[in-house]
Amino acid sequence: MTASSVSRRRSLLAGESALPAGMRSTRATRALLALLRSQSAQRLSAADAEAALARLGVVVNRVTVFRALDRLAQAGLLQRRVDDDRVTRYQWRGDSTPTQQVPGPVEEGWVMHFRCQQCQQRVAVDIAAPGIGQALQGLARSLLAVGQVQQLELQGCCAACQAMDSADGTAR
Repeated sequence: MTASSVSRRRSLLAGESALPAGMRSTRATRALLALLRSQSAQRLSAADAEAALARLGVVVNRVTVFRALDRLAQAGLLQRRVDDDRVTRYQWRGDSTPTQQVPGPVEEGWVMHFRCQQCQQRVAVDIAAPGIGQALQGLARSLLAVGQVQQLELQGCCAACQAMDSADGTAR
């Protein structure tokens, strides 16, 4: 282990910021929190976080990593996203307290996609477009009883495929 990794490990274990209320201040949670803060520009999966901690000499059980990430996200310290490969990734929100979360159930940077069932093209939908953002806020509020909405995918037939179907005389 190099001198810089030993120094980095010590700073991780020092627990540079407070944990959310009700979360135990263990070596693993302090190290995970410090890691996420130090890599705030990246979105890390639980496996990424576990591997990064191991490289720093902090061995943490995978279940502990999953649970800590989940609790930190619930406390509003992390942004949780599910990528195209269905891998949940976490990113540090900044040095805000949990009470400074983005208002409303749809967070800034929230993503919605449209997938054409015919050609399988996947396109991001501009949720800032007039009417769409407001409709999504209403939908997300309605779904709060189920859980926090992170991603939404609409399916249908894209304009290009519709045009080809119209030219062929078929309707979808």
